[in-house]
Parts: sequence; C-alpha cells; structure tokens
Amino acid sequence: KVDRCLIIITQIIIFFFLINFFLIQCPVVAYDCDDWLYISLPRIPLPLWGAWNPSKILPETLMPVAGWTAVHLIYPITGNYVHSITIICALIISLCILFMCICVFDFFNKRFSISARASICLETLFLILCFAIFRNKQTSRCLFQARDLNCLFNYTIPGVLNMAVVLIMLSYNNINTTFKKWNIGKKCCFISLIYFAVFSNLFQSEMIAVYAFSDIVFDLASSKNHMQNNHNKQISFSLKNHKIDISILILWIIAAIFEKSGGRSGYIGNEFELSLSFNTLKAM
Repeated sequence: KVDRCLIIITQIIIFFFLINFFLIQCPVVAYDCDDWLYISLPRIPLPLWGAWNPSKILPETLMPVAGWTAVHLIYPITGNYVHSITIICALIISLCILFMCICVFDFFNKRFSISARASICLETLFLILCFAIFRNKQTSRCLFQARDLNCLFNYTIPGVLNMAVVLIMLSYNNINTTFKKWNIGKKCCFISLIYFAVFSNLFQSEMIAVYAFSDIVFDLASSKNHMQNNHNKQISFSLKNHKIDISILILWIIAAIFEKSGGRSGYIGNEFELSLSFNTLKAM
C-alpha cells in the first residue's frame, strides 16, 4: 500500500513538473506556417498513397485533434486561442512523456525484479538525465526539444511513443507469450500503440523495427544450438514465437513503401549516401 501510494505520488509530481516546463518554462507556441496548416488539416488514420506525408498517421491525426480540443474546450475558458493551443499541446506532450516514464518504471520493476522504490529512483534519474543537458546556454537543448509545434508532433512525440513501446516489449521475457494472457482491451491498446508508433515517423519508428529484428535474430542464434540439424524446425519455431516482431517488421516495410510514394520523399530525392551515414556514425 505504501509503495503504491509512493508510485502514484511520484507520477503526479512528474506530470506537474512536465506541465510546468512545457506551459511556462519552455512553452509550445504555434507560429510556423506548418503549425497552423497541420493543426487545422484533418486526415483519416490510414496511410495515404501519394500524399505529401503518406505514413505520418500519428502526427497528422493528433495535431487536428489538439486544434479541435483547443477551440471547443480550452478557448471558451481562456478567451485566448493561441494560448489554448499551448495548453492542450503541453498536456499532450506531458502525458506522452509520463507514459514513457511509467514504462521505464515497469521495465526495471518487472524485467529485473527491482523493488518499487528503487524503480522509482531509476525512473526519476532517467527523466533528470533527459533534462540534464538543458543548461543555461544558447546551444543547450533538452532531449524533448523541437523547433516548432509541428516538429514536436512529427519528431518528439513519435520518438517518445516508439521508445515507450520498446520498453513495454523489453519488460517481458517473451512479449508474445505475455500478449496471449492479456484481456481483449489490453490487447487492443497494445496493437493500437504499435500501429501509431510505426505509422508516426519513418526515422523514429526505426527503433521499434530494429528491436523487433534484433529479437528475432538473437532468438534464432540461441535456438540454433538446440536445432542444429533441423533448419526448417528452427525457422518454424522462430515464426511461431515472434508473431508480434514479424508483424512490426511487415508494418514498417509497408510504411516505408507508402513513404516512398509521397511528395516529400520525391522532393528530397532518391539518393542514398551510405558513406555519409558511416562517417556520421564515426563522428558520433
């Protein structure tokens, strides 16, 4: 009971800290032309072939929802439309980060069987480290920094959501086995999280795709010792025990194919400089 109260109090404190940061200390303000365009341009939550951003379902559905909520629920109270958008966007990003922090807590608590109090300390440390580089300098940034409102929804939120989904999968020894035990409501929520994580931003969703691929590869490597003379059985075993990982990879490939058809992809060009990628990695 004491631990449960402590967990709840910690999450409340984190939430109010985040709200204070994104509403007062570093407010999210709509000013860029893309901010106003996408906050008022609704789309169906499905990939659109040939659209400017075919696979960016999460940001391009969440932004209009934020705009609608700001107009109909917040604006009548505040009487300030721009500030109403700031309030609702601060609320959305704060809830997303809080959800990720709760996933961090579950990761330490469930996967490593660390006590609730120690997991709270690690969760708090994790959040502190995200802001530790936000120093009093012009070039300083926190890890949730975005150039404008549109970038917040297109890059920060997708990154946070993808990290949260990976943490959920990491919290269990075998997410496929655990998934079968969940009730229908929990299953639907998790499937929705995966869908919006993959169809959020192709670059940010790489983290969930890479994790899914790595999970399959490591499991194949570990099962190889037990099934050295039966490769068909080994592949069948892998497919059976990694349905979620395989589904994620299929979804990500679909997202990449749709993105290839988009106006933005055509505008940027088709060149892929592998040497530049390696040089960047080396520099980092």
